[in-house]
Amino acid sequence: MKRKRWMILILILLCGIGISASVFLFFRVRYREEELVIHTKEERDVYGHLFRPRFAGKSCPLVVLGHGYGGSYSDNLDYGSYLASHGIACYVFDFCGGSEDSKSSYVEMNLYTEIEDMNGIADYMLTQPWLQTNGLYLAGKSLGGSVAALTASERPEDVAGLLLHYPFFVISDAFKDSGDSIDQYIVPDVFERIAVYEKPVIIFNGDKDTYVPLEYSEQAAEAYKDARLVVLEGSGHGFKGANRQKVKEEMTAFILN
Repeated sequence: MKRKRWMILILILLCGIGISASVFLFFRVRYREEELVIHTKEERDVYGHLFRPRFAGKSCPLVVLGHGYGGSYSDNLDYGSYLASHGIACYVFDFCGGSEDSKSSYVEMNLYTEIEDMNGIADYMLTQPWLQTNGLYLAGKSLGGSVAALTASERPEDVAGLLLHYPFFVISDAFKDSGDSIDQYIVPDVFERIAVYEKPVIIFNGDKDTYVPLEYSEQAAEAYKDARLVVLEGSGHGFKGANRQKVKEEMTAFILN
């Protein structure tokens, strides 16, 4: 009889520990992540991961973050989890035909197909009841930054702000020397086109970037009506370590402050 009581007490204790652990994890993990495929009007499927804050009230802002040339959604997963844990939803995705690793529909990718993809995502997100009013932000890295900027210039009323990581607006010598044929990703009058967008913009660029030299981001910042350029010392074409963390913090402050 005593043995049975002890077994019951042990079971109750184990159940209590399990429930406590579940509650701890529920509150510790402040966001949820889900796969999301968006079907666009071009009859293409865009694959991505949506990160949403677990406790954000009825609505929250959203960052749509595009990868760079040859990249994928997985390059940006840490940005998604960081933003969502600070109250900002984030959708990271594969441009259609954007790389060999893309999980989205295949197309012969160029600048304009990527703009179509980002427009399709924006159209979908603007219908979501959890999206905060005037809460859609577009972001992108390198070529993805150019795509975000040009998309916003087409629909400025829908986009609350831009977060551009070393945006690829001009073919630098480093790109020319790489052997890649990238002329189709350049708009000749790009600085005039992006200047149509007059809402807040933040641009991140490393001072050691040879693919997107700092001078090009300085030119972009000059073109915009309301832009701030954040220079990451020691960074090249991409951010790592402390500089990557700084960019996450700057992105969060840009949206929430």
